[in-house]
Amino acid sequence: MSSLEIASEMPLWILYIFYIIIIAFTTVAVAGAAVNQPIPIDKAGFTTYANRILYSPSCLAHFSERPIPGIIDLNKFDQSRLADCFPLNVFGARLILDYITNDTTTSTITYINKGTYDISKPVCFSQPSACATLEHYVLVADASGILHRGRITFDMTLETRS
Repeated sequence: MSSLEIASEMPLWILYIFYIIIIAFTTVAVAGAAVNQPIPIDKAGFTTYANRILYSPSCLAHFSERPIPGIIDLNKFDQSRLADCFPLNVFGARLILDYITNDTTTSTITYINKGTYDISKPVCFSQPSACATLEHYVLVADASGILHRGRITFDMTLETRS
């Protein structure tokens, strides 16, 4: 009896089960490799901080009957307001807001927990997970409610404790 004759006599369902087992093991191996990839949790944390600052009505979000995501109230862009908005002392940030008014670019800088930022910023080269820079394109509402195109840059640090 040749191998061809044995293969033709084998019930077809055994061959199908064999293929299903191979496909199942391949799927499990690929999914397992994807699940074991490290998640950059520090970047996620910094993104969460930035989103809170941008979208919370007690922080920078423009409020007109409700908070409007993506629009920053220029009157709220000061250090004392942001210190009340984000009281964690382990987090520090320098916020740079660039916006265009009458074909002129205006740049404003403010800080959240400036002391923490000043202490933690010099160690960013040795502990890059403690620092991040994020940019968001936004609209800026001035005191009269006129909207201007702008960009906010978050230069953020976390206090590292050894």
